[in-house]
Amino acid sequence: MKSRAATAFLFLVTAISAARAATETQLSPLTPPAAAPYRFRLHAASSGRGYLLAWEEATVADPETSTIRIRAINAAGVPIGDNATAVGTGMEPRITWNGREYLVVWGITATTSGSEFTPSVAGVRVREDGSLIDAQPVALVSEANPFSYFTTADWSGSQYLVTWNRGMALVDADLRHFKLVLLPSPGGLPFYTATSGGSFVVLLSSYSGYYHGSLTLLPISAAGVLGTAIPLAGARGNIVGVDGGYAMILDDDANLKFLRLRADGTAISTSVVAQGGNGFPRIATRDGRIVSSWLTDNGHVCTARLDVLSQPVCSAGAAGIQHDPVIATSSTSVLLAWSERTNGRDAVRVIATPLSEMPRAEPGTGRNAAVASAPAVERRSDGSIAAGWSQHNILTDRMEVHLGGLTNKGAAASERAIFPTAFDQTSPAIATGAGRTMVLWTEGPPELAKIRMTIVDDASKAVIATVPLAPGAAPSVAFDGKEWLAAWQSSGVIRYALINSDGNAIASGAMQAETPSSSFQTAPAVAWNGTSFFVTWHEVIAAGAGLFPGERIQVAAVSTGGAASGPITLDSADTGLASPSIASGGGRVLVSWGTAAGTLRQALFDAAGKQFGNVIDFAGLSSVSRTQTHATSAGFATLAGNRIALTSSDGRVLGSLDVPPVAVDGDFAVDATNRFVLVYSRDVGSAMTAFFAQTVGLPRRHSSDH
Repeated sequence: MKSRAATAFLFLVTAISAARAATETQLSPLTPPAAAPYRFRLHAASSGRGYLLAWEEATVADPETSTIRIRAINAAGVPIGDNATAVGTGMEPRITWNGREYLVVWGITATTSGSEFTPSVAGVRVREDGSLIDAQPVALVSEANPFSYFTTADWSGSQYLVTWNRGMALVDADLRHFKLVLLPSPGGLPFYTATSGGSFVVLLSSYSGYYHGSLTLLPISAAGVLGTAIPLAGARGNIVGVDGGYAMILDDDANLKFLRLRADGTAISTSVVAQGGNGFPRIATRDGRIVSSWLTDNGHVCTARLDVLSQPVCSAGAAGIQHDPVIATSSTSVLLAWSERTNGRDAVRVIATPLSEMPRAEPGTGRNAAVASAPAVERRSDGSIAAGWSQHNILTDRMEVHLGGLTNKGAAASERAIFPTAFDQTSPAIATGAGRTMVLWTEGPPELAKIRMTIVDDASKAVIATVPLAPGAAPSVAFDGKEWLAAWQSSGVIRYALINSDGNAIASGAMQAETPSSSFQTAPAVAWNGTSFFVTWHEVIAAGAGLFPGERIQVAAVSTGGAASGPITLDSADTGLASPSIASGGGRVLVSWGTAAGTLRQALFDAAGKQFGNVIDFAGLSSVSRTQTHATSAGFATLAGNRIALTSSDGRVLGSLDVPPVAVDGDFAVDATNRFVLVYSRDVGSAMTAFFAQTVGLPRRHSSDH
């Protein structure tokens, strides 16, 4: 005779294929998105473990000055952090990695007059996780009456070569000193630069349109001495250093060609890759691997592996909506990014593939690196759904955290901004209990971000307490029936605080790092299992003497008194582990994360905090780069890519449920009948957006004891 739990397992597995979706319920009013509608001139670079992506954002199609935004992307193609970060205004951002940090440079296009020197090229240093080292842009070069564009940068191992439309400069690693290098005359504008063996080459273009122009290759020594210019038969191109020489992609209007060059810039070999394209092709390299991306004349994005014989991989969807593709490669993956225009707005899409494949930029695929943080969803004890999200206020031009959701009858609940301030509010986290809801969010610019804690009365909607909790970002929270445990990341450390119902912190601490001087902890997630809190996080270990560098998924317990246990490592990899999620149900805790191979992996713990069996690997799920986990009446459910994975309370794989594509970047809650309430944002028309809820239900089935 089967138990009720076993009957529920059978119910879930047999009913998945018959899942049905209810009509959407709009949770928030229509608002224009905070971001401008045009995004273009993308650029990407890799640290070897992940990526940094930059682009211009503007309110018109062809501006002279744009907002420069950046977003860190992990090796699995998942955007990191709450939002894309605005680093300055100007034109043509470029990125290079120096072994420790990224440098992002761009040209200053604000018009000035007079003889006074003003910034011409600006830059900021950026950590691997996308956080800023320099709180304000650093003027790398200053000139009288600057109007700079076509910036480039590369790192030789000891210094940067930075170029712009009127000049070149050698810049020290600390960005404090530079040496001007005169441009040859005539020679063209410096469009790209590369380094090999400590010296540089600059690709100069006498460019007069998409299909006209000429290229010149200019060697430059480490001391800034110009070599002999080498004319090239081509209109557009790009170059990288590889294997002691250079690799180049060149478009001569008729064909797209791949060239291998010696260190002095002379050619070793030339081969045809494809027909000539539209715009400037991109090329990237790592560990001898060479990859390229370009836009065809008919508006399709193509990629190819160039160091081995391979056929280009091109998008087959609607032509003309994709533009500005860029490519980069880490030690474990290949990243493709492009801008895609739909409904009058550009989305910055990213997709990563294993090294054995090349990414394909089909319309609508990948993740949108320009979107704001995901909503947070919880089911209350009365069956209603609480949802928190970050929404643009058109009057103040600020992002505000709102609280709303669904009533226990399935209707949209009243919603409102919780506690607007003079700062942008993103990345909400919520936990409900005892008639109150705690909402945490990140508030302020990235370099000064703080965690704000607010407690709201569920009945009256009144704010009981609100305080800036501590510097940091990416909060998570759980309720134990009496108090809340809040956790967040702050300067590479996971910190936590135990907070009572009046909003007072009664205990606090930090999670133990595997190597305190070399660890960088991010993305905490918190759950309560009935006796203690569990905190899981992502940790990166830098290379060093006696260390095993790479990524870890860690978990630790925190007692009701606020004492943290030592961490347990659940998984490790050189790179590519996605940030974990966690949930508790029936006294057990499930931690979920995406592996370096893009699959879903989980670890189950019993009420005593002991791991229950081995890790759980889901077959048939791929490209898992972000997870959200919640308890169900029969175990657990995890949103992983475009499916919800179902796990029993004893660690068995029960199957998975399709998720509508619009909801993959959202969150969800599960009601008592195992219906999944998906909450997400989507565009409405050409210039508005709103948050919606959609219930994915499983059809009724009579229980039996077969």
